Amino acid sequence: MAKFKFMPTVNVDGYFTAKLVGNVTNVDVGKPVRLTTTSPDTYQLCADGEAIDAFIVGIEPATADGLHLATLNNHGYVRCEADGALAIGGLVEAAANAAAGTANLGGLPYVSAKAVVAAAAPTTGATVAELAAAVNAALAEMLLPVPMWRVVSSAAADGTVLDEDTTVIIERVI
Repeated sequence: MAKFKFMPTVNVDGYFTAKLVGNVTNVDVGKPVRLTTTSPDTYQLCADGEAIDAFIVGIEPATADGLHLATLNNHGYVRCEADGALAIGGLVEAAANAAAGTANLGGLPYVSAKAVVAAAAPTTGATVAELAAAVNAALAEMLLPVPMWRVVSSAAADGTVLDEDTTVIIERVI
């Protein structure tokens, strides 16, 4: 049997097919996914607090290497449900979505405000090596090609501070 491999395609506007880990079904359509670090060409459902690489658009009837094939979207705008307070323009990450094979309440993927982790500041009397390590850690945090999504619209009346369970539109920015 031929092995599945990513291949370039033309004019797909962010849609692509990939292997998907887990017992996913059609009720998982819309949930956020991330690239696995253990298997090439393979994605898995995001856990709470993880960066979102793409969203499931469809589960295919075919399998590859014993895994489901899914159509994913890593481009454009996605309608989601806020899990906690969000702000227009604020970055988001995956919130706690239902387990594979279980639909999210309301059918939309859940997102929450992205946690920003500050690099640890070196202590007074730090060595040159410790200072260099702190600078390198801060640069790595800023330069990592982590996909980011931000809130661009909401159903909230105020529109600036969004409460939990508010429907929001997010867009891919990186």
